[in-house]
Amino acid sequence: MTSEIHQIVYSSKATNPLSPRELAEILAAARFNYDANGITGMLLYRRAHFLQVLEGADDRLSALLEKLSRDPRHTDMRVLLAGRIGARAFGAWSMAFQDLSGLDPEQLPGYSRFLTEGFSTAECV
Repeated sequence: MTSEIHQIVYSSKATNPLSPRELAEILAAARFNYDANGITGMLLYRRAHFLQVLEGADDRLSALLEKLSRDPRHTDMRVLLAGRIGARAFGAWSMAFQDLSGLDPEQLPGYSRFLTEGFSTAECV
């Protein structure tokens, strides 16, 4: 019998901008701990903001979320999505990571200025 897989997506803000070395240390610890607990997912970091997806057994995710909520390296933690999923989206990775700090979002496919400028009538047509 396979156990149910749950997924949590949360965002938070770093209390201080993190260096590449600090990010690498966070990632190494996460990979070690998550792998030992059957947790997979991905972590994005840009301009002192995190977005993380976590997948695993509900009890393990709840314990991890509690631990993460006490981590002084970030604040304003908000769970954006939580629930049961049919299959892992990040099963091949103990923790995928991308530092998006150097990216120009306007160069990415599908980029929208909505969050900074709102919709114009031309975009709605």
